[in-house]
Amino acid sequence: MSKSSEEVIRKLSAEYLLLRNAFQNLQRKAELLNRILSDIDNTLASLENIKNLKEEHSIIFSLGSSVYVKGKITSFDRILVDVGSGVVMEKSIDDAIEYLRERQRDLQLELRTTLIQIRQISSRMEEIENILGEGMRVSK
Repeated sequence: MSKSSEEVIRKLSAEYLLLRNAFQNLQRKAELLNRILSDIDNTLASLENIKNLKEEHSIIFSLGSSVYVKGKITSFDRILVDVGSGVVMEKSIDDAIEYLRERQRDLQLELRTTLIQIRQISSRMEEIENILGEGMRVSK
């Protein structure tokens, strides 16, 4: 095997390792985005249900980590929404729904972009695998 062939193999191997790391990171990002989108879907459904309540109503609230508390909704006109960086704002249910739908659209766009990047990286990794596979067959 010539020195230039060895150099090409070394460069392609290094590129492949970088691409594999990027691929794994993007897969984790896509999984996280899917979980967040699922959470938003559930929250939107809950807000629609609450919006249709007209009188004081008993409900079970999730505190997280599979822990719940019984409570009553006494005010239907305003709710608290975490808008990021620890900032919580009081909004009407309709405004909260619109905020979540906007966030959902942004996250769906980010997910589509991430999936495109995953496909591009996967394609390049496949090219490198084929080139390195051919190089190994030729060198034998």
